[in-house]
Amino acid sequence: MPPENRLPLRAYHAALVFKNGVPVAYFEGLSICERMESGFNLYYTFRDGETAWLYARILRLMRQLLGVTVFSIDPYQVGHENEEGIASGAFWFYRKLGFRPVDPALMELTIAEEQKMSANAGYRTPARTLKKLASGHMLFELPGETSKRWDRFHVRNIGLAVQRRMARDFDGDSKKMRNYSAQFLNRALEVNAESWTDDSEKCAREPIARTWYDSQYRQVESFGKSFGGTDHPRESRRGRSALSQVNAETRRAARGFDRIWFEMK
Repeated sequence: MPPENRLPLRAYHAALVFKNGVPVAYFEGLSICERMESGFNLYYTFRDGETAWLYARILRLMRQLLGVTVFSIDPYQVGHENEEGIASGAFWFYRKLGFRPVDPALMELTIAEEQKMSANAGYRTPARTLKKLASGHMLFELPGETSKRWDRFHVRNIGLAVQRRMARDFDGDSKKMRNYSAQFLNRALEVNAESWTDDSEKCAREPIARTWYDSQYRQVESFGKSFGGTDHPRESRRGRSALSQVNAETRRAARGFDRIWFEMK
């Protein structure tokens, strides 16, 4: 994605899948640190074929390219307000691949349904139960990542935290907040952000808020310097190291929304 079209927090990646020159599916992913929200659709004609294998290969590719270790599924994908998803039993498609509900009550319901299926090979989960199961997010974590650190994370809470800070510290004035952020960026990265002119630089110059704690401040400083002329920090060893440090802070923040990157002092 060209820098000027990138989202402010999450990275967006999309894929169109072909087989023998024929498009068979598409995929989209929105990632922040090691977590990716994923959406997958296989065209009707090909749904009796290699759906699970193909989806697994795409997730593997995203893992290799981006380093993500946690994949999230939106409730719509598994049938929430989506009759097609209910009719196809989409919940069980993802469950068999290793996804789990993040809501403890839905996890208990899932285990109860699995026990019924184990006891009776002909049992099928009723549509009303599938609708309950589809009411929450599902996550897949790579081996060694089953810490549930991302279970309660919702990216919208970052925006809500920014709004609270803007109302409290800047009288609801977004321009004041952007100016403050630009000044912070000058200090943190030792640059003159006001001299940046193209769209991608402007996006970087005006982060939504200067809200890191002191330890995160130092990490951001290292992170910014790691670019060293590369297009993406993952392309440099120093960038990957700095990103790893920031990731660790973000994972801890995801456990509670009082500390989700943003300083609420």
